[in-house]
Amino acid sequence: MDIKISDNWLRDYLKTKISSQELGKFLSYCGPSVEYINKVGNDFVYHIEATTNRPDMMSVIGIAREANAILKSFNKEAEFLPLKIKALSKKIKNELPLNVEIKDKNLCSRFTAIILDNIKIAPSPKWLKERLEVSGIRALNNVIDISNYAMLETGQPMHIFDYDKIKNHKMILRKSKKGESVVTLDGIKRNLLEGVIVTEDEEKLIDLCGIMGGENSAVSPETKRIIVFTQIYNPLLIRKTCQALAFWTEAAVRFEKGVDSEGTVTALWRAVELLEKLANGQIKSNLIDIKNIEHKQKKVKVKFSKINQLIGIEIKPRKAVFILNSLGFKAKIKKDEIEAVAPSWRANDINIPEDLIEEIARIYGYHNLPSILPSNQILEQETGLDFFWEKKVKALLKYLGFSEFYNYSFISAKDLENFNLERNDCVKIINPLNTDWEYMRPSLIPSILKTVADNENNFSEMKIFELSNVYIKKTNNVLPDEFPMLVGALVDKNDKNLFFKTKGILETLFEELGILDIEFKTGDVQNFQKGKTAEIFLENKTIGFLGILDQKIASCFGLKNIPVIFNLDFKKLIKKASSEKKYKEISKYPLAKMDLAMIVDESVLYKNLLAVMKKAGGDLVKNIQLFDVYRGGQIGPGKKSLAFSIEYGADNKTLSGEEAKEVQNKIIQAVQNELNAKIRDGQ
Repeated sequence: MDIKISDNWLRDYLKTKISSQELGKFLSYCGPSVEYINKVGNDFVYHIEATTNRPDMMSVIGIAREANAILKSFNKEAEFLPLKIKALSKKIKNELPLNVEIKDKNLCSRFTAIILDNIKIAPSPKWLKERLEVSGIRALNNVIDISNYAMLETGQPMHIFDYDKIKNHKMILRKSKKGESVVTLDGIKRNLLEGVIVTEDEEKLIDLCGIMGGENSAVSPETKRIIVFTQIYNPLLIRKTCQALAFWTEAAVRFEKGVDSEGTVTALWRAVELLEKLANGQIKSNLIDIKNIEHKQKKVKVKFSKINQLIGIEIKPRKAVFILNSLGFKAKIKKDEIEAVAPSWRANDINIPEDLIEEIARIYGYHNLPSILPSNQILEQETGLDFFWEKKVKALLKYLGFSEFYNYSFISAKDLENFNLERNDCVKIINPLNTDWEYMRPSLIPSILKTVADNENNFSEMKIFELSNVYIKKTNNVLPDEFPMLVGALVDKNDKNLFFKTKGILETLFEELGILDIEFKTGDVQNFQKGKTAEIFLENKTIGFLGILDQKIASCFGLKNIPVIFNLDFKKLIKKASSEKKYKEISKYPLAKMDLAMIVDESVLYKNLLAVMKKAGGDLVKNIQLFDVYRGGQIGPGKKSLAFSIEYGADNKTLSGEEAKEVQNKIIQAVQNELNAKIRDGQ
């Protein structure tokens, strides 16, 4: 998360004489990265990247505390000035009661609140406005601005409600029910999923907890009495709600990453202090402090030997303890180890000895560690077979003239409908970024069809492919099946044999992968033209198909030309792939080459014809190559003419012309008898 911190504000809690530029440099060396610093009026603003595991640094005080430890490690004079709050010194009369009920302790681990009267709504003073605005928050009025100011200063989000708008002054915190909605402060009605943390009074929802308050409980110019409250909400539920609503606020970002459980009261008193000074507020209730989950101090131990082993140099025990204490730990030396109690604001990210070592190394300075290359030989990591074949297939397709495309793994409801895919059978995304990305795609074909449509105006011919995962929905809300598919699309409106050329490309691909038992069988596949589609089998199990897209589907995707598509299950394909190559010696004797043309019924498959010819010719047939296919009026309807070039040869002698002719005659007789072929004149 990127945050903006005012230098003037920071120095309220950090006493040091170094310049803002130096401070930014030292912070970047050992702590949060200061991306840049810019001057605003008489102030400097640090643009800081606070990492997710350090929500304590999403505040002015958090950065001041971190800077103090870092500056001291560089032997710079610095002092952290903690926030000092004067809490109630005596119990006051509880004039304005508030009844708070929390239905489930897991929703809110701590809830603190107090009520103030005689509030005067007015503009904030100039200094407060300036600090908010350089931090990226627009100033509104003194009460709202104070809640934002206290949040930026302490890191603890808080809300302020109009006390008189809460029915019977009762707040009930619970999970939302199915179909409920709330209008938030920004005037937007938000429909809630079941299980969202909400607060209601006795007649309405008044708060979308941890994210934004309700419009019906908001402070207005007429407000006189207010409820100020700070809380610790369940971070997981806050995050899920933000994702479902696609809506984040400054408060929500902090809550979802984890807020200091022991900082709620301090932040509350800071806000009260400012409300008394700047809004004429007067405390009219006791402090409400509900602790559903008690904070337990976390104690972590680490041995000196392990510190030095992992960091790579010897760090003196006293130096290591000094570093940890400067960061707010309570650390001490015990025999051959350090025992450290993590501060409450680090409770979520300090768990094991390595966490302490990281803190010691970080503040000591990674730049102070020696740069020594490993002395042992670095072994190359063995590449997984799946990755090997993925690279191999992509390279082969590139050499066959294809271009690779990468598409999003999401798909729209419209594309599912256009490709006759049922929405209920697909994985729906709970919080899609837009309507084009509502579902995880169960097929790569719609995506590649859109790619073809996007490029048709620029290219008259296309050969493209994608190798990516598809996602198949499973029952019982478990994770979907996820596996890779290989899909390709070819477009060339002037090539009437594009289907067969694509088949030849696939045969070349299979051959290069060492897969020889592939079989193409005519079949019907949804969304593809009947009679112009072939299922692809490997060892009698289907692994995909090849076909010409149906005209209606092409129109749905706005295609001008009809593409040929192949779709292969990549996992099944590479299971039988092999890099092993087999060679046999080239014959020492010349081959006899003869042509053979025949007319057969359209229903006769090439593979069946080839099998008959090879069987009849036996070992003397060395190669059969189809070089011409003709259909037309000269041979009649329902017929096709096929012309082959056949090479004959023996392994132990040169065949004579008569011997080659004898073998060819056997082939002719076989195709006539078994396939009712008619030999063309001149054979």
